[in-house]
Amino acid sequence: MDARQKIEAALAAGPTEDREWELWTSNSWRRIQGVIEPTIQHHDNHPDLHATIATLEYVVAVQPKNIREVLQTLASKEAELAAREAEIAGLLVTCQAMAEDGWLYHGVEGMSEAQKMLYEVITKQPPTE
Repeated sequence: MDARQKIEAALAAGPTEDREWELWTSNSWRRIQGVIEPTIQHHDNHPDLHATIATLEYVVAVQPKNIREVLQTLASKEAELAAREAEIAGLLVTCQAMAEDGWLYHGVEGMSEAQKMLYEVITKQPPTE
């Protein structure tokens, strides 16, 4: 499971309330108020955290390493998308120039359906006989 999948799974299983979590540190007890509370185990007097398993898994899943990996993947995909958009924009400019010069259009009977659709997108008018 990659970092994004871990975070998505933790979000799906974790706490559903949308309130902000606050770290409280008073009285020598650190806690995330209402989510993770300190406690003492009565059977051995050891300190522990009181929280649901889903909450603890969520805290582990959103560790900085996973957040960084997800953000790096997102940035990489956004860069790929921007490159593809630039490539498409360049192709449209080329096709527009070809249409204006008459290179794209040589009669409806010789055009495939894809060529007809492309011609219509570029010239904003359907091909005619």
